[in-house]
Amino acid sequence: KESVAETLRKEIFTGQPGRNLYRTNKRDLLIQEFTTPVPSNGKKKNRLRDSGILRNEISSYLFEYLKGFHVATHYVGPRPGAEMLVKFADPVPLLVRVFNVPEEDWSNRFGIAPIGRLEFPVIEHYMVGDGGTLTWVNEYHLYAFNLVKPDEFRQINRLASKVNAVLRGLCERRELGLAGIGLTFGRYNNQIILTGELSPVTCRFLDASALNRKGNGTYTAVETGSDEALESFYGRLKLTG
Repeated sequence: KESVAETLRKEIFTGQPGRNLYRTNKRDLLIQEFTTPVPSNGKKKNRLRDSGILRNEISSYLFEYLKGFHVATHYVGPRPGAEMLVKFADPVPLLVRVFNVPEEDWSNRFGIAPIGRLEFPVIEHYMVGDGGTLTWVNEYHLYAFNLVKPDEFRQINRLASKVNAVLRGLCERRELGLAGIGLTFGRYNNQIILTGELSPVTCRFLDASALNRKGNGTYTAVETGSDEALESFYGRLKLTG
């Protein structure tokens, strides 16, 4: 709490889609700001809690929750508005996707008949290139390009599996389904840690309460496309128990 209160935002360190990272007066800490897209007419709404603030609150809640399960992350603490304090981690240029439910294009992508929920989660790895381009790779590509070492790759997969299991359990207690997540990682003090964002921007949530009401075995997507929907989702997510 003392570090959060005493940390001052300085110049921008790097900009990413939907997020900016700023240097601070502390060498090992950054401020991560969640940004809200400007509408096509160039006019921002006059509102107290926009999507950037809500994404920050949702991500802070989920990072705090993971901390209780001893998951190593870059999260230090929340700041007012759309900012959180994070550790200055050296980013690994890798996006890890974990699937609990197949995506719609899997039938065409793999040439298989449509399948329901996966018995075992599927993990995919994507190399992040210039401009945020994603290329599907396996571990040997990553070794050949000297992006990660074998022990780091194993750490990343263990972390991804644990994050998925912990968040899936949380969602089930909230009558939600975690269809899939996209995770990023970094190096901090010679350790692989979870970085980035945990929100409906990087996670795909399904509504299990609709399943219970309809009784037809079909989940429906959680509506998170508006500020009001994000607010409703956050309220449902942070229920105790």
